[in-house]
Amino acid sequence: MEDTGLSIRIESLRDCDVVVLDGELDQQSAPKLGEALERAAARGKRVVVDLTELRFIDSSGLHVLLSGPGMTDGRRAVVCPPGNVARVLSIVRADAALHVYEHLDEALDGAATHREP
Repeated sequence: MEDTGLSIRIESLRDCDVVVLDGELDQQSAPKLGEALERAAARGKRVVVDLTELRFIDSSGLHVLLSGPGMTDGRRAVVCPPGNVARVLSIVRADAALHVYEHLDEALDGAATHREP
């Protein structure tokens, strides 16, 4: 398999599936994220996407991040500390569609707060 410049792992923490990205999220690697998000959403838990180690994101990556399972029911949140990726999320107003947090603990606490009744 071709190296996409992105590593993805899924961890279970506090009743959430945390999808941890490391590298670059672009046209080449976006499908890999889409598959990971589908797997995580299928498990029925809230999904937190941790962008802490992400160094680059383009429009293809944004599209996958802002679409798919878990977006319409509010079950997806994002961890993104200040930096270039956070600036891109701010420009596209990702916070209108996602809960965006600077730290993983905040996202996990927020996921517990935003549970469905």
